[in-house]
Amino acid sequence: MKGYVLKGKGDAAWQEVPVPEIGPDDALVRPTAVATCTTDVHAIATLAFPNAVNKVIGHEAVGVVETVGELVKDFKVGDRVVLPAILADWRKPRAQRGEAKHYQTNSPYMSPDPTVGGSFSELVKAVDADMVLAHIPDAVSDIQAVMVDDMVATGFTGVENMEIRVGEVVVVLGIGPVGLMAVAAAALRGAGRIIAVGSRPKTVELAKQYGATDIVDYKQGDVTAQIMALTGRQPVDSVLVASGGSASEQISMALKLVKFGGHVACVSGFFGDDVVTIPLEVWNWGISDKWFTGALAGAGRD
Repeated sequence: MKGYVLKGKGDAAWQEVPVPEIGPDDALVRPTAVATCTTDVHAIATLAFPNAVNKVIGHEAVGVVETVGELVKDFKVGDRVVLPAILADWRKPRAQRGEAKHYQTNSPYMSPDPTVGGSFSELVKAVDADMVLAHIPDAVSDIQAVMVDDMVATGFTGVENMEIRVGEVVVVLGIGPVGLMAVAAAALRGAGRIIAVGSRPKTVELAKQYGATDIVDYKQGDVTAQIMALTGRQPVDSVLVASGGSASEQISMALKLVKFGGHVACVSGFFGDDVVTIPLEVWNWGISDKWFTGALAGAGRD
C-alpha cells in the first residue's frame, strides 16, 4: 500500500509500505478524510521527532473499518469511525492513573518501534479498537468529523486545564482551528466574557459564532494594552495560548494578562524556539501563584 513517509529533515514522500498486521484487539481502517496538522509540517521541516524517521506520519483521520480482530466487540466492517490523534497505550498502569496519553508507544512520532505508523496511508492500524475508535453519527460528514480528533480535542483539553468558573473572563490568544474550538469550549464552560485575539475576517466571524464577546486585532496595536483597555486594567481569570510566533513573547503575554491564582494553558507547539524566556515581573518576581500548563489533546474514545 502507499504511505506518506518522513525520510529526513525537509524530506517526506509517498512510497510503498507494508500493510500493518493486526492483533485480536485491533482493527484496520481505510481513511476517507485526513487533515494535515501544523505539527506534521514542523516535524518534516525541523525533524523534531527523530523516532518518526522512515515511518508513515499523520494523526488526523477518519475512515471506514475494513477488518476487525476477533476480540473487537464495538465495531464491525463498514463502520464509519474517527481515529485518535493521540495514540496512547491503554495496556499500561499509567492509563489507569489517567495518564494514558503520556504513554505513546503506539505513536509514530514517539515510539522507537519501526513498525508503528501514522494515518497518512491507504490502511491504518487502530490498536485496541474498542478503546480508541469512535463511531461517526450519520448526520456528521467525514469532513466535519476529521476536525474532532485533534482540533476539537486539543482546544477542549486546553480549556479544561484553565479551570474556568461561570462568569469568568477568558482570553484566547490565536483563533485558528484550535483557538476557535477553545472559544467554543470556554463558552460551554460558562465563561462570561471571552476575548479572542486574531485578525482574519473569517476566523473572527467564526469566533463570534462560537461565543467570543470581544475581538482584539493584534495588527491594530499592542495586544496587552488593548485587552487591559477592555477590562478596565483588570487582569483576566485565564488565558489560552493557541498562537504562533515567539514562544517567549506569547507565554510571557499570557502570564502578564492573567490574575494571581489564574491559569494559563498552552496548546501551541513552538518548534522554532530552543528556549523560553519569561520576565520575572510577569509573575511578581516568583512570589505569586500563577498556573501554567502545556496541554496535549485527550486520548481514547471519550
